[in-house]
Amino acid sequence: MPDVIYAKTDAGRRALQERAFSGTRPQRSLLILIDGVQTLGKLWPAVEALGLGERDVEFLAACGYIEARVAVPPRSQRAATERAAAAQAPRPAQRSLAAAKFYALDQIGRLLGHRDEGLRLAARDVTDRSSLVAWLEQCRHHIAEVAGDERAELFSARVFDLLPEEVAA
Repeated sequence: MPDVIYAKTDAGRRALQERAFSGTRPQRSLLILIDGVQTLGKLWPAVEALGLGERDVEFLAACGYIEARVAVPPRSQRAATERAAAAQAPRPAQRSLAAAKFYALDQIGRLLGHRDEGLRLAARDVTDRSSLVAWLEQCRHHIAEVAGDERAELFSARVFDLLPEEVAA
């Protein structure tokens, strides 16, 4: 399954556009991540960061939101052994702006419940690292008001762990 490339179907794109997705918020984030280019193995750290697994991928496929497009040809026996060993080793979370944003969206939904509407709308304007950092500070402040400083600091620490290193200009 890690060598399979999944792509959104027309039904998946419609579900996102029409806001008619029938799964959970993290599953919706997974659907957004699936791009028809990257293998599931490359997406897996972000999938795990969302708290999802193979069942969630199977759910999206069963609903007709995604389909397997290309299976990457198997590598040599040595490479398969290396891959199996790597799968048993703990993997660091995928460090990307998208992973940080989707993780943050999932967490504010869990921490704030229905009081996250304004933050979700503001997330649409996040396009780069600086706008993401500013939005994360808004999230941290709102979480502190609702759930306390300790939860807000834990949220910030976990999300910032997913951000890629800042590149010097």
